[in-house]
Amino acid sequence: MGRPKKYPDTLILSLGLFRLLMGIDTENKFLRIIRGDKVFSRFFGKIPSNSVFNYRFRKLCSDNEIKIIFEQLLKNNSDLLKDDVRIIDSQPIVFKNINRRNSKNDKIFGMSCGYCASLKEKYFGFKLHFLVTKHGFPCRFMFTEANVHDNSVVMQITYNLEDITLIGDKGYISESDKIKLTSLRSIKKITPYKKNMKKVNTAKEKELLVNIQLLIVNILGDKCEMLHLYLESISEFTYININKDFW
Repeated sequence: MGRPKKYPDTLILSLGLFRLLMGIDTENKFLRIIRGDKVFSRFFGKIPSNSVFNYRFRKLCSDNEIKIIFEQLLKNNSDLLKDDVRIIDSQPIVFKNINRRNSKNDKIFGMSCGYCASLKEKYFGFKLHFLVTKHGFPCRFMFTEANVHDNSVVMQITYNLEDITLIGDKGYISESDKIKLTSLRSIKKITPYKKNMKKVNTAKEKELLVNIQLLIVNILGDKCEMLHLYLESISEFTYININKDFW
């Protein structure tokens, strides 16, 4: 059986999930904050070293513990996916930042050179596309090469969904796509319009877009981090079967 663990799995998982809720980028920075705060130290008790925490938390992720937690969360809160609003967005999965295209790396299956508009830089890797509810709960995702345009995956990632409102940023502007979604799936897609476009959003749409923007800034980043942890627990790095919701 071996000697008992000095730090139980529950402590490692609690620390890992608490880091995500705090929105701290790295484990080392998180542990430094926890050790320096008397309230946190008293609550968690003895804190493992950086190397022990990093190894144990990744081991728990690979053992599907994170997946089990999410599945139990959904089981106890099945109404999370009954929301009739979905937010679509994408996030770069960076293999490395580059200044110019490196043809040698093109041989790595599925990777390509892409551009991250928010960071205003090129990168080499993948792109993660996902749907979340208006409460920030992830429900579907898929991978593409980094150079795939956001709007080109809309029909695929919304497969088998009907009678919902789909919210996206300016990367998802396409009038023909809006018409197709409405006619085929009764999906209403709402995006902000560019300044040089004649069309403008209604007052109700503007209010909805503002609320969604606040959600993306304040919450969605942490949810994406949780989604990345779930992806780490999947044995094969591949596309999801999107005929069903993510959970």
